[in-house]
Amino acid sequence: MNKRIAAFVSLVSFFPLNQPLMIGLGTVLTSSSVMIFVPDKAKAERVYSYLNSGSKKAGKGDYIGAIAEYTKGLEVNPRDASLYLNRGNAKTQLKDYVGAINDYTKAIELNPKWTPLAYTGRGYAKYLSQDYQESIADYRKAIELYPRNPNAYFKIGIVKYALNDYQGAIDNYTKALEINRFDGFLKSLRSDRRDASFDDVERKELYYGRYKNNRKYIQEMTIYIANRGMAKLKLDDFTGAISDFNKAIEIDPRFSDFFHKRGVAKKLNGDLKGACSDWREVSIRGHKAAAKSLRNEC
Repeated sequence: MNKRIAAFVSLVSFFPLNQPLMIGLGTVLTSSSVMIFVPDKAKAERVYSYLNSGSKKAGKGDYIGAIAEYTKGLEVNPRDASLYLNRGNAKTQLKDYVGAINDYTKAIELNPKWTPLAYTGRGYAKYLSQDYQESIADYRKAIELYPRNPNAYFKIGIVKYALNDYQGAIDNYTKALEINRFDGFLKSLRSDRRDASFDDVERKELYYGRYKNNRKYIQEMTIYIANRGMAKLKLDDFTGAISDFNKAIEIDPRFSDFFHKRGVAKKLNGDLKGACSDWREVSIRGHKAAAKSLRNEC
C-alpha cells in the first residue's frame, strides 16, 4: 500500500472491542454444573442465586458488583466452571486481562462443557493483552472442539488484521459468513422485502417479522462483512471493499461508519463524486470523520 493510501485509510476495525461476542454477561449460563458439583440442594440454590444476581449486575454494566457475586458463589462451590467463566467475562470488561485469563483457565480445567466458550473468552483477553499468537491458538482450540464456530473464526480475523495479515483476516471473516450461511439468508430476506408490497399486508408482516426476530444475527453478520471490507481496503482491493460496504449498508443503513468507509474506498478507486456523496450523507448525521473528508476532499 502506498503512502497516500496508507494515510487515508483508518486503522480502526469495526469490531466493538467493548462488547465482545461472548455469553453470560446478561443472562445466567446454567445451573447444571452447579447441580453436578454440589449435591446439597440448599447449596446449589445459593450458588444459582449468586450466578443469577451476578449476571443481572453484569447486564446493567456493574461488573465490579457482578464479580463480587460470582466470587461469593465460588466460596460456596469453588468447582463451578460457569461462575469462573462469567467472572472472566466481567474481568475482561474491566480490563483485568490477567485475572480473566486465570478464570477462563480454571473453567477449562473444571468442566469440559464450558471449554469452547472459555477458550474463546481467553483468546479475546489475550488479544486485548496484545498476545496475538496465543490468542489465535486459543481460538483454534475452540474451533477444534466446536468446528462450526463463526465467532472464533471472526475473532481470528480480528487478530490477523492486527498483525497486518489482511488476507488471513479476509479468509477468516469469509469462513465465519459461510458457516452462518448468511448469503442464503440475505437472499431470502431480500425476496421477502421485494414481495412486501403495501397491498400485501401478510407478506410485509413476514418480512418485518423475520428481520425483527433475526436482528441480532443480522447485526453481527453486518459487522463481519464490514470488517472484511476494511481488510480488502488494506490490500487495495477497492472494488471488493465497495461491494462489502454496499452489502453492509443494504442490511443496516443506520450505521454511518459504513458510508464513511465506502466513501474512502470510492475515493481511492477514483470515484470522488461517489465518495463525496457518501460523506455528505453521513456528515449530516454528525459523523465527524466524514465531515472532515468532505471539507478536505470535495
